[in-house]
Amino acid sequence: MALDAQHTWVYFIRPTPIFVDASKKIGSYIGQTHNHEFPALGGVRREQILGRSKLEALPQLIERIKTLSFGAIPEMISEMSATEYASNTDYNPAPDNSVASDFVPQLAGFPEGHRA
Repeated sequence: MALDAQHTWVYFIRPTPIFVDASKKIGSYIGQTHNHEFPALGGVRREQILGRSKLEALPQLIERIKTLSFGAIPEMISEMSATEYASNTDYNPAPDNSVASDFVPQLAGFPEGHRA
């Protein structure tokens, strides 16, 4: 999700093993368990993006988005008015078993064997 002064852009991205669930493992160490961050090691390739929606980003909606739990985002999107949806013509569907990876503590600088 990307925010600017007038709009909220929501990107729909196919997960792959290069996405790691960082908040699941290190969120409690940094006090950010609500972020539900999935860093994409090496970046997101254009072929992974299904599309994007341009939503009206009224100030109160921006504040609400910042405090949402990950599971509530689809519900929030349905309450907003989409002014545009653009499918990615370069999207390349992957096998159904494409999922994000578990977190590897060493990626965050934790020593080997750390319980993070």
